[in-house]
Amino acid sequence: DYFLTRRRADSDFFMAIEISYPNSVDVMRARELDVEPGGYIMIHGQPDEPRQPVRYYDTYDWTDGCIAVSNTAMADIWQLTTLNTQITILP
Repeated sequence: DYFLTRRRADSDFFMAIEISYPNSVDVMRARELDVEPGGYIMIHGQPDEPRQPVRYYDTYDWTDGCIAVSNTAMADIWQLTTLNTQITILP
């Protein structure tokens, strides 16, 4: 479980909302595996300046850990949530 912690209308993507990753469980799991937990995970829309054909963004995992959605879905998420909204990410 995570929380939405920061909104960025000025990102390289159509809107972006930061997620409170890593949480204490993620940090503990990373320590046990002797890896870095990472961070700066966002929910965002499509790139403002695409470098690939549109089909690429619908077909491949191109986000390097973020959660990408369509611009329409991102606008809905932006309007329907506030900071500190709790979310659950499932594998």
